[in-house]
Amino acid sequence: MTKRQTVCDTIINVCIAAGTIGAVIVALFSGRLAAKFFPPILSLNLLSDKGEVEKFSSSNGPEGRYYFLQLENKRRWSTATGAGLHMLQYQRRGPDREWVTKWAGDLQFKCRDQDIYPILRDIGSPIDYELLSVRDGKPPEWHLSSIILPYNLKEVSEPPGEFAALFQGKSSEGDSNRLRLEVSWDGLWESGEKEMHDHLKIKALNPSSN
Repeated sequence: MTKRQTVCDTIINVCIAAGTIGAVIVALFSGRLAAKFFPPILSLNLLSDKGEVEKFSSSNGPEGRYYFLQLENKRRWSTATGAGLHMLQYQRRGPDREWVTKWAGDLQFKCRDQDIYPILRDIGSPIDYELLSVRDGKPPEWHLSSIILPYNLKEVSEPPGEFAALFQGKSSEGDSNRLRLEVSWDGLWESGEKEMHDHLKIKALNPSSN
C-alpha cells in the first residue's frame, strides 16, 4: 500500500467516523433544537357549537349531548409534549346580568375517550377535549367535563342558566391562545341538532386566528 493510499484511507475513515458521530448528535439534539428554535404553535378553538349526541352509561340510558374544544398544533413536525386543556376562570350570570367570578385557578379537562389515554399527551395531530355534557333527564342536567372539581364548583347543575369560562391549551414548550366561552341553556331538551341548538348556545370569544 502506497503512502497516498494510506492517507486516503485515513481521510475516508475519519469522515465515516465524523458522519456517525454527527448522526448521533443530530438524533439526540434535533428534537431539543427544533423545540427551542421552532416551537410548536398551539391553537385552541370550539370544535362545534352543535355538539354530538350519545347515550349516557348504556344503550338504555338517557340521551346526552357532548361539546368539545379542539387543541391543534399548527407546526405538527415540532411536537408539543405534556399537553392538556386547562380552565382558568369560571363565571355565572348575576341577577343584574353582570358576570360574577365563582372560581379562578388551573383546572384540567378530559380529552375525548380519556379512559384510554394519559392525562398529559403529546400533540402532533389535533386532540379533542370534552368541554360539557348535557343530559336529558328529570330534571335535565349539564356537567363540566373537568378531571376533578373544586369544592366550590358543582359537578351537576340544573338549568336554566348561563356561565362563562376561560380556557387555554398548555404544553411543556408553550401555550395556546386563551379562549373564552359563554354558554346559555334554557333547560329544554331536543334530540335534533338544529332544535337543540335553539335551546343551548355557545359563543366563542378570542378564538385562534392561526
